[in-house]
Amino acid sequence: FDGLVNYLIRIAPSEVVLILLSFVLLFLSILLFRKLISDLLRASTPENFSRFFFKNPLKSFGWGLITTATIRSSTITTSMVVPIVAKKLATLRDAAPFIMGANIGTTITAFIAATLNTNTLGGIGIAMAHFLFNLIGVLLFFPIPGLRQVPLKLADGLGELTQKNRLAGFGFILLTFFILPFMLIYLSQE
Repeated sequence: FDGLVNYLIRIAPSEVVLILLSFVLLFLSILLFRKLISDLLRASTPENFSRFFFKNPLKSFGWGLITTATIRSSTITTSMVVPIVAKKLATLRDAAPFIMGANIGTTITAFIAATLNTNTLGGIGIAMAHFLFNLIGVLLFFPIPGLRQVPLKLADGLGELTQKNRLAGFGFILLTFFILPFMLIYLSQE
C-alpha cells in the first residue's frame, strides 16, 4: 500500500491530466456508441430488431462474438445490449447468448496482441488461458438450459435488489471490481 501511495505522490500533473482525459474519452465514446445504437433502434421496429439479433440463441451468440471481435471491446458491445434489454426489445434471457459470444470475442484481441509479440511465449499462454476460461464458461452455461438460468436468476435478483436499494448495486460493484481483486492481490503477495 505504501508503494502505491508513493507512486501516486510522484505522478506529474501532466500525467494526471492524461489519465483523467483518457477516462473521460472512454466514457464519452461508450455513451456516444450507446446513443447511436438507441437512435438506430428508434428507426427500426422492435419486432424486426429482436427477431434479427436475438430470436435464435446460436445466431445471437455469433453476433456477440463477431461484433466484439470487430470492435475489439466487450465493454462497448455489452453496453450496447443494455438499452436493448431496457427498451424491452429483447429479454435478458434472449440477450445472454449475445453476451456469451462477446466474452469469447474479447479473447481474440488478446490473442492477436500476444501473437504479434513473438518475444514472449508467456503472453500467448495467458491469451490461451483467457480464451479457454471463457470457452469453458460458455460450454458450461450455454448448452445446458438449467445452468443457463443460474446467472439469469442472479442478475434478476440483483436487479430487483438494486431497484429497492441503490446502494446494493453500488456495493456489488465495489465488492466485485475493487475489494475482492485487491484482497486477492494482497493475499497472493504474502
